[in-house]
Amino acid sequence: MYEDEGGGGARWGTNNAPSDDGQLIITDNGEAMIISATVGKLWTTGAGLCSRVLVAGGRLYRGQYLCSSNDGMFRLEMGYDGDLYVRYQNFKIWSAGTDVLDGDYAVMRSSVGALAVK
Repeated sequence: MYEDEGGGGARWGTNNAPSDDGQLIITDNGEAMIISATVGKLWTTGAGLCSRVLVAGGRLYRGQYLCSSNDGMFRLEMGYDGDLYVRYQNFKIWSAGTDVLDGDYAVMRSSVGALAVK
């Protein structure tokens, strides 16, 4: 049973790992998630409508991703650790190795048509 700030029991809860800096957000694609600056993604509905396109000047921030058109089997993700990677179902199949650089976001550079991690 979960307890709210005022005491008493909750009828439902996310049951995520405890974190003193968790924030509930709703993404532009309709996915609700609880994130932590220190831990990363703590919980998600997994119900977002995934975008397939990153337009010129568009950014992919930590925790955001693009999906393939085949039910999202492939995802280009900007990880909470700063790494940009491709995931097939639950397997990481490619990584840019930017976790060691602590990247904040991936951006489609409109001036040269290239993807960069900053």
